[in-house]
Amino acid sequence: MTQVSFSGPITLSQQQLPHQSQGISGFVVYLSGNQMPTNQSDESRGNSQPVRTKIWIFSGKILSTGSPRWPLDKAQKHPRLIGWTMSDANGKFQVGLPSGEYTVLAEYGTDLYLNKFLGDGSFASVQVINNQVTEVQLFNDENAAF
Repeated sequence: MTQVSFSGPITLSQQQLPHQSQGISGFVVYLSGNQMPTNQSDESRGNSQPVRTKIWIFSGKILSTGSPRWPLDKAQKHPRLIGWTMSDANGKFQVGLPSGEYTVLAEYGTDLYLNKFLGDGSFASVQVINNQVTEVQLFNDENAAF
């Protein structure tokens, strides 16, 4: 098996963390309009656009305030903030991380956003496992109807 090395996230002090042989890979998409499934081919569906933005990475679970939005100025001060990476023009990103549990949110303006929650009131988290890449999909569906 060929081992791949992913660059680590960038910290707030603009330092890049060491490369890792495992991590997170995924994409960021903004959804709007009608996203309801249909069996009619001529019915228009809502828009789906890839997003180029910062992807913020925190260690462990992060308790939410009950909203999918988290003010950036508060998130920047959180003690579990590891750093960030960027998604490209196609919304794709990848980052190397040590094994463990992480919370990953996308930046939109002055807020971070993740509309996925766990039963304990925290934002959804992902697991990074030794020598594996965990796939993550970050959808902003604030302006979508389902």
